[in-house]
Amino acid sequence: MLSHLYIVESKHGLIKIGRSSCPKRRIAEIAKATGTAVVKQYLSPLCLNAKEVERYLHKHFAEYRQQGEWFKIKFQTAVNQAKKQDFQTEEPSKLMSFEFESNQLRTMVDENGELWFCLKDACDILKIGNPSQLLKRLNKSGVISNEVAFERSVARLNFINEPNFYRVIFGSRKKEAVIFQDWVFEKVLPSIRKTGQYSLPNQQLKGKVEQKTFENFIADCFIPDSTNKERARDIYLVYQGWCLHNKCEARTIQWVGMQLRKQGYNKSKCPPNGVACWHGFRLNNLACPINPSNLEDLQSYLSALSKNLATGIQYSNAELLSLVNTANQKIMAIQ
Repeated sequence: MLSHLYIVESKHGLIKIGRSSCPKRRIAEIAKATGTAVVKQYLSPLCLNAKEVERYLHKHFAEYRQQGEWFKIKFQTAVNQAKKQDFQTEEPSKLMSFEFESNQLRTMVDENGELWFCLKDACDILKIGNPSQLLKRLNKSGVISNEVAFERSVARLNFINEPNFYRVIFGSRKKEAVIFQDWVFEKVLPSIRKTGQYSLPNQQLKGKVEQKTFENFIADCFIPDSTNKERARDIYLVYQGWCLHNKCEARTIQWVGMQLRKQGYNKSKCPPNGVACWHGFRLNNLACPINPSNLEDLQSYLSALSKNLATGIQYSNAELLSLVNTANQKIMAIQ
């Protein structure tokens, strides 16, 4: 997001380093909040990387920090260090403009690879007269306000993410909407993917990776058996052990249950205590062998078990007794 880096000095000689899209107003707020006049100030060019430069300066002057963003250094020292930075004032390929029947549609791809559409442009194309009213019906997390630099000025525009954009165009009953939809799918999105490095948001990619990891867990640890039932907590213990063995992050027991349902497995309450059980397979925990053949296998099992117990999950007395009995049986098998 475009913003300025600012450096100000109070009359007490303390230096504050920050960033803002409206630095003059921000500096006035600082003076009012502290009750101290600002005697010197420095503003960088309007740039894309003000956030990164600010972080760098805070880290660089960390030993001089007084409190919050205030530092005990010379004003000119801070300014000189800031001027050494490369202020990125241009936005190559980030803001892309497309023409639709003499109307423009501005788009941008953020640092996470997520695509954003200018709300005003979409409303103009669809002949929606009140964009601010439309905003109330959109998901707030999918709306950002971003400054766009033009040749002689800077304007703040609302951008909406892809799900909100689809809500706008699919929510319109006007004939322009159908033509607009086809144009977006056939022209805009393919063009952005080719030139703007547009891809699935990181969160979606992460979800696909985790799902693939869980499928690997099933392939390793599930043995098909239509007559068998496995307790949900036992499955989760095996899943945790498998994750430890394969050095990947374990998700929650609720997430595991959701993935099992996606894979087509059914759950029911099993007697005598009505605990949750899943049907259709037996467990084979490769990380914690059922029948260890040597001390090394046993040690691996006990190590994984201790890590599972250290996760903070609350086990019932019956579950703890079952784990201890299983460990004893494995020890007896080795002796």
